[in-house]
Amino acid sequence: MFADIILPLAVPTCYTYSVPDAMIHTIKVGMLVNVPLGKSRHYNGIVLKIHSECKVGINYKPIEKMVLPQPILTENQIHLWQWIAEYYMCKLGDVLKAAIPTALYNAEYKPQSEAWLRLATDEWSKLFGNRKPTDKQKTLLDRLSESNISMAEAQSLVSVAVISGLIKKGAVERYYVDKSRFSYSAPLTELHKLSDAQQIAYNSVSSFFAKDHKPVLLHGITSSGKTEIYVKLIDNVVKNGGQVLYLVPEIALTTQLTERLRAFFGDKMLVYHSKLNEQERAEVYKDILDGSKYSIVLGVRSAVFLPFKNLKLVVVDEQHDASYKQQEPAPRYNAVNCAIMLASMYKANTLLGSATPSIEGYYNAVSGKWHLVELNKRFKDIEPPETIVVDMRAERSKRKVTSMFSWILRDKIIEAVSAGEQVILFHNRRGYSSQVHCEACGWVPMCDSCSVSMTYHKGSNSLECHYCGKRLPMPQKCPVCGGEISAYGYGTEQVESVIHDFLPDARVLRLDLDTTKGKNSYKNILEKFARHEADILLGTQMVSKGLDFEGVSLVGIINADTLLDYPDFRSTEFSYQTLLQVSGRSGRAHKRGEVVFQSSHVEYPIVGQIITSDYKGFYKEQIEVRRLFSYPPFSRVIFISLKSRNINAVQGASKLLVSYLSEQLKGMVLGPEIPPISKIREYNIRRIMVKIPVANSVSAAKIAVIQAIERMNRKYSMVSTIIDVDPI
Repeated sequence: MFADIILPLAVPTCYTYSVPDAMIHTIKVGMLVNVPLGKSRHYNGIVLKIHSECKVGINYKPIEKMVLPQPILTENQIHLWQWIAEYYMCKLGDVLKAAIPTALYNAEYKPQSEAWLRLATDEWSKLFGNRKPTDKQKTLLDRLSESNISMAEAQSLVSVAVISGLIKKGAVERYYVDKSRFSYSAPLTELHKLSDAQQIAYNSVSSFFAKDHKPVLLHGITSSGKTEIYVKLIDNVVKNGGQVLYLVPEIALTTQLTERLRAFFGDKMLVYHSKLNEQERAEVYKDILDGSKYSIVLGVRSAVFLPFKNLKLVVVDEQHDASYKQQEPAPRYNAVNCAIMLASMYKANTLLGSATPSIEGYYNAVSGKWHLVELNKRFKDIEPPETIVVDMRAERSKRKVTSMFSWILRDKIIEAVSAGEQVILFHNRRGYSSQVHCEACGWVPMCDSCSVSMTYHKGSNSLECHYCGKRLPMPQKCPVCGGEISAYGYGTEQVESVIHDFLPDARVLRLDLDTTKGKNSYKNILEKFARHEADILLGTQMVSKGLDFEGVSLVGIINADTLLDYPDFRSTEFSYQTLLQVSGRSGRAHKRGEVVFQSSHVEYPIVGQIITSDYKGFYKEQIEVRRLFSYPPFSRVIFISLKSRNINAVQGASKLLVSYLSEQLKGMVLGPEIPPISKIREYNIRRIMVKIPVANSVSAAKIAVIQAIERMNRKYSMVSTIIDVDPI
């Protein structure tokens, strides 16, 4: 008997091992085993297949041992892994590293335990002889005569010294029980009654679910109450014994949703995201694998890898969000596509929700590949926010701008905070100043590992590269000519400083990558804002993603141009989604909100589409552009990035690869191009786009790509390639 084993290596195939006689009756597909590789290395790997096929003349090494007694992968998971490896052109070993929590893979998972006490003997009085137990000892012994208690409860009754004395005497013994790291206990609340509009949308979704298993796109405007529809659908599944996967794009959203969902579902829900430590991630995985009481998983993209047993519903909130796409490292998968595939494997239903669906997603819905349900009415008839567009060029010419704030936005902030209301400010740049330079000679500090200028962070008085993380102390004078150094451009750190200039007593919370590095940092910031312990929440894209705060009456978009001017075929779509989503954070409760939209390009058509929430007008315009230039959904795109420290090698390799690709994929190859950031971590980068028309075979194109790369590697082995299918 032989077994094919998936190892955590980026190799094109699995390795085959012989199965020792002692394991023949116990080994199963999905098990974690330890195997030798080469002369001295050993790896844990997953059993993919058990068979009797072998090649003559090969001496197959035996499996060393079974690491865990039961499989840690289900049949559907294996199928999903294989689909991901094939579709996203990566290796099964890449998927393994992304899917299995490290503590479980390394067999280092340890259940959390809790100390308890029990009587060591029913005849404890004999242990005291003629001496009677003290009053404190008698208190604990009498309590233990009724039932065992936790050490924590015992310490609420008596001191540790009393407990230790009784253990030493042999009257009481300590033992340990496993305790969940995710225990939750609170009274449950009834589900909210749906509004008429929500009920109509819910009925439509339910009827589509009953009809077939095609995904349903719920296109609901901001503040329309999509979450309440999700909750009712989830409740139906849970009552019938099924499992639900509820995906959100950002940890910030799990933080807000956790309390809302637990109010309805209590301890039936688990949360899964990257801020959990490895023991916590392993416990979630193991609890789902064991088929425990948990029915709902709320998680970010990696939650698609969990070992569901009875999955009946997948909900993907904010379907459009780019955070669902894994960028680095491989597998570069899109969790939305994986969730749809996962649901199909379980014959489960899929609901995708968004106020600003992706162009491809909405095209799938209107063309009939998915079902479409529209929800165009705000919950409780809350009016959409009033949007004030500020032409920053005109305001600067009239000298009505203070730093990055127009007087209009500044006054609106002061007015809202003075009235006890809250403000969300969006600016898509972190740090203090995006660039510094010498006034005399023009010197700009560049990262010596990346082709980008370094960002000034005032808090640490340092220059930082946002690509490789390198930090340098901020120089006092220009290192080239000794001239004065000035900073220009601004990030969230500087915006916060300016706010305190005109509102010294304002309580400001900043939500960006610099303030959310700790485990509970997201949660702490959002909970403080929700408790109205701050007046202003200032942040990058994180503040645009479906957050819901009742006290917010004003949203300020400080500089929309940071999004509008980005060079990419998806940039207009991304700008529309982000800016409309952040606008929707305003006026979600007792009063109509306001949005102040600052831009130097107010004449762009997208600005009007954002302020009128005209998604259909935006979609109609963009789909025609996509059709004209044959971009998705009218083609499938594959990016190939080539990297090398040797710039001549990467240039030569990229040109050679284009020539090989063009032989098989005539008219589909663009490049090589020098990307905007052409060097990262000392590696020079060139990029090639393969654009495959929908009428052509994607599988054949992928085979051609792999063959071309293999040919190129024969001459340029020092150049590495990265394949990104369906890039975002």
